[in-house]
Amino acid sequence: MKSAWGTNSVNYDAWNHLIAYYNQNTGQSYMVVNGVKGSVLTGITHDEGPGKLRLGGPHHGGHTPDVCVASVKVYDHELSSAEVSAAYQASGAAATKLFEVAASDWNGSGNWNAKTGQTVTKGGSPTKTSFGGQQCVNINQDGEYFEYNINIGPQSMPILTMETTVWVNSRANNRGWLMGDEDTGCDRYILIHDDR
Repeated sequence: MKSAWGTNSVNYDAWNHLIAYYNQNTGQSYMVVNGVKGSVLTGITHDEGPGKLRLGGPHHGGHTPDVCVASVKVYDHELSSAEVSAAYQASGAAATKLFEVAASDWNGSGNWNAKTGQTVTKGGSPTKTSFGGQQCVNINQDGEYFEYNINIGPQSMPILTMETTVWVNSRANNRGWLMGDEDTGCDRYILIHDDR
């Protein structure tokens, strides 16, 4: 992530706030890691995925992050600098969201239902825990995921911002893919790390 996006590395054994922005119309994308915006990449377009937001590694093995997710939000517009700053500082300011989950809303078994109503499919055995007093959902094995019926592909959502607060436990493998829509090719995913 650091080399491609020009961002700071995530902090291990700590909370991290990540924002990924994609604009299919302009070909621009960037990451914000803990309040610091990386390089704006241009000429980047994305293939259509299966049309579902997946929280956890993609369908193939060896890409699972070792993380504990506190919250995830998806927007159909770019967040302003003020909104990014407010989100990072957790001031309570919020833009209109198309999708949201919060660990505090999940009881630790069954489906982790979205506050915004999308249907969900669960894979594997994610667990609920907490770090530093904040509840989170631990995803750290291949096949552990929650998949939501919201199409974040570039045809359905040309402009996309994804936001998450996540505790990064460790670097479990060479490709820690956290969330997005992936089906080979260049897809929309928040990566904790990727050695390519």
